[in-house]
Amino acid sequence: MSVSLTDIAAQRKSRTSTRRSAIFGFYEPDVRVVQRDTDTAKEVPHDAFRCYKCRGFVYRNRTTQDKSSGSELKNHANKCFGVEAVKAAMTSKDLEGTRKSVQKAQQERQTTLTGLLHKLVDKAKEVYSTIALTKAEVQAECARWCAENYRPFKIVADRAFKKLMKTGRPAAYIPHPTTVSRDTKTLFAKTRHRLAKHFKTLKSRLHIATDAWTSPNHKAFVAYTAHWEEDGRRVSTVLDFCELGEVRVSYIPVFS
Repeated sequence: MSVSLTDIAAQRKSRTSTRRSAIFGFYEPDVRVVQRDTDTAKEVPHDAFRCYKCRGFVYRNRTTQDKSSGSELKNHANKCFGVEAVKAAMTSKDLEGTRKSVQKAQQERQTTLTGLLHKLVDKAKEVYSTIALTKAEVQAECARWCAENYRPFKIVADRAFKKLMKTGRPAAYIPHPTTVSRDTKTLFAKTRHRLAKHFKTLKSRLHIATDAWTSPNHKAFVAYTAHWEEDGRRVSTVLDFCELGEVRVSYIPVFS
């Protein structure tokens, strides 16, 4: 059955509204409809997607069952923009944000595209499951919560927190503060070994910094941090944080 160009033009508007995947952000929004020969037929309508980077076209047959497939578009984007950039875009699920990031990266060569797309991932909305967390997952989330947001371990024993967690679910599991403390130390040890392996394969320079200070209650602390660049992003992490048992102060005489 032949398809006329008039029918194609009539369907074009409705087809455009279905392109919501972030993979389309690597291509110009104005999609052309061209006639191309295939192995089985001649003058078959194809969607022609123009790549922002190489300016080449990726064709998708509109008469086959996989007419909505984005595999060819994704494979081409992986070659032009890199696997990490495409992965970040697909994770963000933000079509307009991806397109703006690609256009900005094409205009500003010093800006890394992957770094821009990772910002979309950070802004992506959190998705919550309807299935309750297991006991191990609750412990992991509590340890992560306290570590990332600088919360004391005893916050899980707070009256208001328990009321929020157990209202409607009286049997909901809440770990003890000592359990959260132990899990946090375990996560720290595993993360330290994982970072050590990652640093061995790191391509960028690694900056190690340290800082020491005295708290208002006259306790001295020292922290060691690492800073590096990865996929266009500045990454920082705390390597260690400990209390000093003894503080020695040295004075350097200054002669005028």
